[in-house]
Amino acid sequence: MPRDRPDLTGAAHRKRRAQALAHGVCIICGKPINPDLPGTHPWGGTLEHVVPVSRGGHPTHPDNLAASHRTCNYRRGTKLLSELPPRDHHSRNW
Repeated sequence: MPRDRPDLTGAAHRKRRAQALAHGVCIICGKPINPDLPGTHPWGGTLEHVVPVSRGGHPTHPDNLAASHRTCNYRRGTKLLSELPPRDHHSRNW
């Protein structure tokens, strides 16, 4: 079955993830991302779609990829960044 979107795989995915994580700040909560934590850790860095693919965002375009904490990414779901409450710089609680 053919894929209907050009997902990043292998080396290309690792390269884009490394580029996004190099900034070291979560696009969602604004807190630093610890580069020593694996992406599977709740506060580890993951590759985030700025505009969710389900909302029309491009799955691989560099302008639509940014770093986020795994937990922040999960909690955000398919909301746009503009739909989230203002950042609370003292907590990750929304």
